[in-house]
Order: sequence, then C-alpha cells, then structure tokens
Amino acid sequence: MKLLFRWFFTVITLSSFIFSTTFSIDEGSEYRKSHKTTHISVRTFEKNIDQIYKDIGQKSIFNTNNCDGYITNITNFLLMESGDKLLPLTQRDFNRLEKRGEIILEKLFSLRLLLRKKLKEFYLQGNVTSSCVQKIRMAFRYSRFMEEFITEIRVKMYKKSIKADRRDFSQQKYQFYLNPKYKDFNLKSGDILLVRTSSFVSAVIARIGDEDGQFSHGAMIYVDERGEVQVIEALIALGTIITPYEEWRKTNNHSRALLFRHDNEALVKKAALKLYNTIQKRQASNDLILYDFTMNDSDSNQIFCAELVQYAFRLAGSHQIPTFRTSFKTFRNHSFLNELTISAEDVFAPGDLEVEPFMNLVAEWRNYESTGLSRLQDVIQTKVLYWMSHKHYYLKGTFRSVVGTTVGLLGRKLFGLNSDSIPANMPYGFMENIIKLNDLSDILEKYLLEREIEYFKKHGHPMDYLSMIKEMEKLRVEDCESYIERQKEMKQKLYDIESLSEPYESPKPMFHDLFNTKNELECKF
Repeated sequence: MKLLFRWFFTVITLSSFIFSTTFSIDEGSEYRKSHKTTHISVRTFEKNIDQIYKDIGQKSIFNTNNCDGYITNITNFLLMESGDKLLPLTQRDFNRLEKRGEIILEKLFSLRLLLRKKLKEFYLQGNVTSSCVQKIRMAFRYSRFMEEFITEIRVKMYKKSIKADRRDFSQQKYQFYLNPKYKDFNLKSGDILLVRTSSFVSAVIARIGDEDGQFSHGAMIYVDERGEVQVIEALIALGTIITPYEEWRKTNNHSRALLFRHDNEALVKKAALKLYNTIQKRQASNDLILYDFTMNDSDSNQIFCAELVQYAFRLAGSHQIPTFRTSFKTFRNHSFLNELTISAEDVFAPGDLEVEPFMNLVAEWRNYESTGLSRLQDVIQTKVLYWMSHKHYYLKGTFRSVVGTTVGLLGRKLFGLNSDSIPANMPYGFMENIIKLNDLSDILEKYLLEREIEYFKKHGHPMDYLSMIKEMEKLRVEDCESYIERQKEMKQKLYDIESLSEPYESPKPMFHDLFNTKNELECKF
C-alpha cells in the first residue's frame, strides 16, 4: 500500500501540493521531478482517475480526519492537469482519447457520485467540517470542468458534429449521464432541478458567495394524477410560477442541468403537492409571489429560486433543508451586496443543493453548444468578484446605468412598461448594478473570446481554466496601466490647451473607466 500511495502521488503532478501525511526525501525528490513534466498522457490520466476512485472508497485513505488535505490533492490534480499538460499532444494520445474518451467521461461522473456518497457518510457520522464540504464542492466543479474540456477536445479535434439537443435531459450521447442506481429515467413529484445558463447574471448568482458554484437556479417537479409533469420555479421577472415541463425544457436555453431526488419519497411528494396547490391558487388569481431580491429565507412573503425548494419542505412540515448554506464573509466589508439589496450573511444558494446529504443525483445533462461560454462567464465573474473583495474594486455609476434604471423603473411603475422583464418590486440598486455589470461583462467577454480564438488556433483545443484566469489578471494589470497613463495625459492636456484637439498617445483603457478602485491610481496593486 505504501508503494501504491507513493506511485499515486508521484504520477499526479501538482504545483501547490501539501501532503496530509509526512513524506520522505525520496518521495519529495520524485515529486519535484514529476512537477517538471510538461505532458500527461491520456493513459496516465485515466489511471490516476481509477486510483482516486479506488482510494476514496477506502476509509484508511479517505476519511473525515484527512478530508481537506486529500480532496485538495484531487482538486489540484484536476485543475493543474486541465491545462497545457493535458493532451492530446501525441498521436498515441489522439488515438486513445478517440477510443477511451467516453469511458473516461463516465469515470469522472462516477467519481462525483462516489464523493456524494462519502459526503453523506461523513455527515451521518456527525463530524463533517465546513472546509471538507467546501473542498468537495470544488472537486465537483473541477471534475465537471474536466468532462466538458475533454468532450470539447474530442468534438473539435476530431471534427465530430454533435448536434446538441437543447431540451434539458435529452438522452443524447455526450450530453446525458444517468446514475446507475436509477435504471430508467423518469420524473417524479418532489424531484429538484438545478440548472445554469451562459448569461452573466447566471454566472454572478453561481459565483457570488464564498462557496463558488456552477449552477444558478433551482426548481421543483410536480406530477399530477394524470401523469402530467409541471415545473414550479421562482423567476426574477415573473415571480413564482408553474410551467408544463415540456414547454419549460423547450423554451429554456440551459448549458448545464442536474436532477436530484430526496431519500424521503413520501416527504417530497407531500411537499410538491402542497407547493403546487399553493402556487396554482396564487397564479389563478393573478396574485403571484414576487421574487425576493433580498434573499431572505426567514419568511415566504417573497421567494427566490432556492428558497422555493425550502418553502415546499416547510409546507410539508420539514425544516431540514439546506444542510450547508453559502456564506458572504468575503463581501462583508464591501458595499456590493448592499447595493444589490442583499443583507443576509449567509443564504440558501442554488449550488447548496449539490452538497445536500439526503439528495441523490439522478441525472446530469450538458448542452455543449454553450458550456464553453458558461465556463468563460464563470472565469469573468470569478475574477470580477475577486477584484471587488480582494483588491477593493467598485462598479462606477454611468449615464447609461442611471438613466436606464430611472426610466425603466418609472416606466414600469407609471405605465406598466416592460412588466414582463421588470418586476414591480425590483430595487433600484439591483437594477442599476445589473446594468453596470452587464456593460463590464460585455467588454470582458469580447476580450476573452478573442483570446480563446487565438489560443485555439495555436494549441488546437479550448483555453483551459487556469489560462483564462491568468489572461484576465494580465488584462487587469495592463488596462490599469493604460488608465493611469491616460489620466496623466488628460491632466497634461489641461495645462496645454492647444493639445486638446490632438489625439491621445496613450492607449484607451478597456474597462477601468467603469470598474476601478476608489483611489483609481492604485488599481494595479
């Protein structure tokens, strides 16, 4: 076992690796040697996934005492090997990926299923830590990223045309994964949907908490006595509504979707029935429950998407959900949450459903026409929110954001204009900041898409997560320098009136006019 353990950690090359147990000088030497490796083959990558899966199932290797350290090893492996070290680089890699790609994808999905099972075991033991849960969340994200990355490589490199079926949970190759525990895919009352689009708002919702996620919206399934399936959800624009499932899946354009089923079938059936009856009466009388922009789940006067699931459980007499909540500690000293009218220190975020111990993952679906854009938006909003929380960046009010918000809300209030997109209770701060974020995201998205095109031409595969993160930070520093130079030149022109008509010599900043530190000249630090 010791030799096996040494082999495992030697093969997986990590840059920020800390062993949870002491290792010898020889093992450290092997690690430093493997760290210089510039390429990991498909064969080695698959063997590592097999070994991880095997080790996670052994209590002596993976348990509550070493959860943090062990999962960190896995997440670092998945993250670091998703970049230039990951193939295909050789013809042998091409051939093996062609032959084994689908099997590797199934193994990554199975790895997530096993981690979910272990999380439930740890929780029932009563000593699972919040940091362990956080690490498992990360493992879910990175393994899912690897699935998408490998699939996109196969599709684009081998020029295999996969005509994506945009209807959620369409059982098409590469798009759909079913938990072997559920032999037949069917929807039941009380099932919970967790979805994601490729919009910047969706990315913000998924990333805004201390616990990053990949999903931004939750909904509940109700199946009536005639077998007709309905989706109950809380939408920003419309409030809490009921939509026939087939209509729902045809009209939405999601990039990712998960289906969960609770252990207690009787409880969730009761919850779905009571929720359906409550919302149906409100919808029939045109008295919809408005969306809760404050994300306060202590009452049900207004409801946000994840709170809807919690509300259903409460109607059935249960208060057990969520077990693990998303916190806002990172933003506690920043005005951004208050500007969005979010006052809570923690919240039931949609992504919290992924680590709910008594929820079982039934199926997972992806639309590979939009996963790349969702990943790009993830990176953008991760960096934007990081710059806010760690470098004290703030969104600036602009003429467009002030006028657009004022006119939009007044038009909605006085004349009922845009009532299908602007709810009556939308706060001014929320709408203005969404406009500001949209303007910023458009700039950053255009820039990163151009870099991704250049990257693909050079490497032959999509840009990996770490490369995009580095590209964003590089842009921030360079754009800050451009902003500072432009400010100096503008000041100089004020002293030299004749030069006002001459073009600027310094480059125009891309986004620091919209998004900067309060002391704007400190933005590069």
